[in-house]
Amino acid sequence: MLGAMADSFQADFYSFRVKGIDGVPDLLAPLRGSVALVVNVASQCGYTPQYAGLERLYRELKGQRFTVIGFPCNQFGAQEPGAEAEIMRFCTISYNVTFPLSAKIEVNGANRHPLFGWLTAPENGFAGDLQWNFEKFLIDRAGRLIGRYPSGTKPEDNGLLQEIAAGVAVFPTLIATTPMRIGEAHTANAVGFQIAAAVLGQAVLPTLIGVIARRLGLEIIGPSLFIAALLLLGLYEALSTMNFLGPSSEKAIGQEVMTECP
Repeated sequence: MLGAMADSFQADFYSFRVKGIDGVPDLLAPLRGSVALVVNVASQCGYTPQYAGLERLYRELKGQRFTVIGFPCNQFGAQEPGAEAEIMRFCTISYNVTFPLSAKIEVNGANRHPLFGWLTAPENGFAGDLQWNFEKFLIDRAGRLIGRYPSGTKPEDNGLLQEIAAGVAVFPTLIATTPMRIGEAHTANAVGFQIAAAVLGQAVLPTLIGVIARRLGLEIIGPSLFIAALLLLGLYEALSTMNFLGPSSEKAIGQEVMTECP
């Protein structure tokens, strides 16, 4: 069985020892403090194309201490039959995967890794065996399980993105984030805009962020766009609470957005 035997009631996700697909003995310890999306993956499944969306999500948000962690498993339809080297080669060539992967693991049954015993324990609020490949578990920065999603939940799902956004939001990161090169920004921005829309539900948000960014002299590309969305929401709510934004201020913001729209 993969990894050291561990107490099923360890305090948090990052306490479990799991071997990496590249042989590293403790995959999770260096990731402590991250928000993590845990996925049991397979190379020959109908859901395998989700690798592309998972990788986009990882690249977009890894600078905000977010990670995707894939756990290859052959228990569902024997759809992950290869050895670790073969799995790694497939993920790299087919989907250019760069997020962490564990060695092959069992997630159900007598040989289930203790980590998945913990993930599916009633005490954690999301009990029950996994049903298929590409189920997803969301872990917060403290290593607590805060969400579980069925295989059909795509990485672009709005509900999933909202919960990830709530976990990774660290407003000061806006100033520190290094902008991506323009050539790299197209795909990342698509994810950033979608996350921002999922958080705020405002179609006008990207334009409003652009207006504010230009006035502040900021370049917002990729991950910074996501953080800017959250910063804008938090700032607006704070000012509203303190009555700094009256009806006239809200009107002025709306008029500026209309003026800046192409």
